[in-house]
Amino acid sequence: MEKYLLFENLEKSISRDRLEHYSKIFSINDKKIIIQKYLLNVALSKSLYFPLQTFETTLRNSIHIALSDKLNNEFWFDDENFLTPRLRAKIDEAKNKIDKSKALTTGRIISELSFGFWTYLLGKEYEQKIWNKYVKLIFPNIPKNMAVRKKLAARINTIRNLRNKIFHFDTIVDIKNLFEIHQEILDFIYWLNKDIYKLTCLFDEFENVYKNEEKIIEIKLNDLSKDN
Repeated sequence: MEKYLLFENLEKSISRDRLEHYSKIFSINDKKIIIQKYLLNVALSKSLYFPLQTFETTLRNSIHIALSDKLNNEFWFDDENFLTPRLRAKIDEAKNKIDKSKALTTGRIISELSFGFWTYLLGKEYEQKIWNKYVKLIFPNIPKNMAVRKKLAARINTIRNLRNKIFHFDTIVDIKNLFEIHQEILDFIYWLNKDIYKLTCLFDEFENVYKNEEKIIEIKLNDLSKDN
């Protein structure tokens, strides 16, 4: 009875609607197992945050540095002939978010741009302007067979979808190829910068969580039950 009350109380704070989602996904009604799945989702999302953040910042900085150098203009995004109207609007939005008392430096503007902005740069409109010219400059360690805009766009879009799910507290525990997507994130980081890849691997906890966390969560919940 006490264990049942524990999971009833946990459900109140997490919310029945959120947990019902896990019940439907896994076709289960046991509150303890449902909460285990919810907590596993939290643990997996947390473990992916660092590699995703590293990939996002490294990608945007690599693109920015390459274009600033090759176009001889650190404000390359202000060239009306370079970006489409859609992306120029994104630049204006980023500038408007910056405190008016601060200078509009490239660093501030770049950091305000969403991950979506950088993935839009992988569109076919930029095949000739960017990827046919500078792909090896942006991704210095990329294998030749992957140095193709269309392939990069498809894989980065998959990573972007995962990133958006995590940042919106959505469910990722049911993604069948989550292990493979994580490996792709690491691959991209390696292609961008070998040293950042090494650093990411040192702090990357995903594999351990993916393989062991479900058992750890069960043990912790059992201990919690004993305390009640």
